[in-house]
Amino acid sequence: MLFPWGDLVVPSKLFRNIVALPVRLMSFAARSIGAAPFPVRKLHCGSVRTVEGFLRKSCPESCKFNKVGTRGLDLGCGVSPRNPFGAESSFGIDIEEKADPLVYRADLALERIPFDDGFFSFVSAFDFIEHVPRVCCGGDIRYPFVELMNEIYRVLDYDGIFFAKTPAFPFSEAFRDPTHVNIITEQTFPVYFCVGASRPLARSYGFKGGFRLVSQKWWGSAWLLTLLKKETVR
Repeated sequence: MLFPWGDLVVPSKLFRNIVALPVRLMSFAARSIGAAPFPVRKLHCGSVRTVEGFLRKSCPESCKFNKVGTRGLDLGCGVSPRNPFGAESSFGIDIEEKADPLVYRADLALERIPFDDGFFSFVSAFDFIEHVPRVCCGGDIRYPFVELMNEIYRVLDYDGIFFAKTPAFPFSEAFRDPTHVNIITEQTFPVYFCVGASRPLARSYGFKGGFRLVSQKWWGSAWLLTLLKKETVR
């Protein structure tokens, strides 16, 4: 992928290295004065050509592609729900009423997902997560994004899969839309919502679940694809 500015064409890998340079310089400056350095992470976690290819290649063997009895939920689905995993039945949620009887109306910044616990094998969110506020301060402080991740965890069945496609930092697509109020980075899901060497940091904000990061890749010029698997929390 190339990024043209006027007559200049810069390869995407070089562009990502240029974007990461200020962080590396700040880290060097912090070390030089004896302060704790800024964490420098690899900006580019790998890329894929198609969303479908990413899902097929990344999903664990237990993933029930095109299996009888599976149900999928597409958040912020618009007119009709997407069904990237080929679930036998597919439902959607949108903030507006839709003609499709399988699309339910709900404002997920304020309301719960209107389905029972463990109802879905898959949940997907295409260009949706970035529209869910991180913090609401009217009266009591709430964390709608964390609450939504709790709801996704709740409605997924055992070993359920969550897939998110979202424009992410540091690219302009993550910021330029005035309705993008939740800027995602490569570390947002792994550090705050995944179990591993340490507990998910979002526990401090009320997150009660736990996921395992299956895969994360860049797609196109600015979209981060994230695949999480529900883990049992003890």
